[in-house]
Amino acid sequence: MAWETGTANGHRDLLLKLKSFSQANGWKVERWVYDPLGLGSDELIVSSNGPSEQEYFICGFKTQSSVAADCYNWQLVAGPLFSGGSEFDSQPNSTAIQYMYLWQNELRYWFVIDKARIVVVAQVSGTTHVIYNGKIQNYCSLGHWPRQVGCYGEGVNANGRWSSQGDEYSTFQWIRNAAQQTLWIDSSFITPSMVYPNMSVSGLCRNGWTYSEGAHWLIPMTLLHHEHGAIGEFIGCYYIDGHDTSSLQTINSLDGLNTLLVVQNIYRNGYRDFMALELA
Repeated sequence: MAWETGTANGHRDLLLKLKSFSQANGWKVERWVYDPLGLGSDELIVSSNGPSEQEYFICGFKTQSSVAADCYNWQLVAGPLFSGGSEFDSQPNSTAIQYMYLWQNELRYWFVIDKARIVVVAQVSGTTHVIYNGKIQNYCSLGHWPRQVGCYGEGVNANGRWSSQGDEYSTFQWIRNAAQQTLWIDSSFITPSMVYPNMSVSGLCRNGWTYSEGAHWLIPMTLLHHEHGAIGEFIGCYYIDGHDTSSLQTINSLDGLNTLLVVQNIYRNGYRDFMALELA
């Protein structure tokens, strides 16, 4: 796993930086379209052969800009195949278009990338945005479910902004809209029903537990489906209690071996609105 943090000059520069970092960490660039004048959309589609090096799947990112609507976002897709002759939104058996809500001004970012997934965190003014694109960690062999690819954005509203609020805008910590899709074993995409334990009524999440010395519980974030059961885990992503913490601070695991970044759900700051993303 590799990660970096830095500053980007808006959503277009962020995509340019993602291209370089993903390419340097095991992903192949299948399509790169960059408009130096900034009049059109920039497009990045990258592919990976997975941790096993015997797989194939793609993740796609495309800028979307509207001065009139003051929208400067990323479109997101994922899928098991790439077609050089197909448009971004019609790649073979890909997810529906999802969005990451950004802006055209300076923003701080974090990339966490391995051959399984691409995670992007961006601080936009007083809001924190995060998307997860690629594979989840599942509970079966490659022969049973060879492409556990998915796309987990923030919303599906093309007119949304970084400052928009409501159920249409929520990160993969809490499923409130159709911006989370996972490829099922029958080659159809399904929308998970729940993220455990974030959305559960477990006592672990209802009371805001921390250890006496201030350390936090770290519980793997698991996707559940009402029909298919436990689908898998978001790799390196953990539920964290929001008490005595703040978005974008770094914490250590109890054994001191791992560093994690605290990420809130866009604008929400309740004690169940945070996750911890493993950096190293």
